[in-house]
Amino acid sequence: MLADRYGRRPVLLVSLVLYALGGGVGLIADSIGSLLAGRIVLGLAVAGTMTAAGALVNDLFSGPARGRFLSQQAAFGNFGGAVLMPLGGLLAAASWRAPFALYLISLLLIPLTLRLRGGLPAPVTGGADPAVRPHWGRIGVIYALSVGYMIVFYLMPTQGPFLLGTLGAAPAVTGLLLGAFTLVAALTSLAYSRFTGRFQPQRVAALGLGLLGAGWLTVSGAASPAGALLGLILGGLGGGLVFPNLYTWLADLTPPHGAAG
Repeated sequence: MLADRYGRRPVLLVSLVLYALGGGVGLIADSIGSLLAGRIVLGLAVAGTMTAAGALVNDLFSGPARGRFLSQQAAFGNFGGAVLMPLGGLLAAASWRAPFALYLISLLLIPLTLRLRGGLPAPVTGGADPAVRPHWGRIGVIYALSVGYMIVFYLMPTQGPFLLGTLGAAPAVTGLLLGAFTLVAALTSLAYSRFTGRFQPQRVAALGLGLLGAGWLTVSGAASPAGALLGLILGGLGGGLVFPNLYTWLADLTPPHGAAG
């Protein structure tokens, strides 16, 4: 609602500042309470950046071009994870506070954000057209699938290290295995960007969820780190397909609101 009322750029600018403040508080925090307060601020910032950025995608792209952009966005998000997670581990070896400095990277995006168009989306004229009202039933299905996907996807970065540890993987090997997972997801999203518009997004999202489930089943039954790697590759293939196609499916159901001015 804030992005619609005040514009995408103001919401992004405030969110980027809050991201640096909420994430960087770990550099000076002296208690669990202050860390938790920082995470709350960080959560607000993440909500603002994701919502305003998503609205911008709908403002600036449509049709197959939007699908290509979303696939590339997912790819670079996973590339970032493949780089920043190992980097966080290296920083943590120096000091437990050091990884919190990574959140300050958001400040580097402010000059780029200032170059965005600052106008509001053009208002819809002539009143609401019943023919283009949101399909709330299908949108609800997409939201439910997104929540389920996020829960399942993040099982690996949160629980994977413990499972891999029981398989005898050293911490460094665990980091490489999890990095391989995000790297495969990134490469899959990037490769799929060339094929957007040729397939129905809901079917590709279903394929991605199936691959992700098959990957996690393989990991759960693995007897060695090598066996787990096969499951991580399958999961990465699926993860790289789900997010851009769920978002494309949702965007296709969203009534047009005009382009940003």
